[in-house]
Amino acid sequence: MNLTNTYHDTEILGIYRNAKNLNLLFENSMMVLENIEYWEFSPFSEQNIIFKLNHFSIDDVPSYLMEEYPWLLNYCSDKTLKVLEIDSSVGLHGVAVFLDMKIEPFAYGIGEFGVKNAT
Repeated sequence: MNLTNTYHDTEILGIYRNAKNLNLLFENSMMVLENIEYWEFSPFSEQNIIFKLNHFSIDDVPSYLMEEYPWLLNYCSDKTLKVLEIDSSVGLHGVAVFLDMKIEPFAYGIGEFGVKNAT
């Protein structure tokens, strides 16, 4: 699944983990990677602008990602897992392995973890 049309040139405002999920915060939405298994991201920068966001089943991970992140091979036996690739223009980039993804509406504000969910 290519999420580029939705997230191209979008800034990642924050990342936090709660319980078993990893949450990526954007200006108008929050992407929840449910039952996160592992992730490897570059450092979070002053600017974190997405160039391309790709979503794959574990069986469909392209060879260039397997070469760049050889630890992905450790997860190939669980066919229910998915992989998110963050390819950035500036700042944070990397991959995450998880069971499911949901996207929720989000309004930037103050609250737990410095953010307030609109719902």
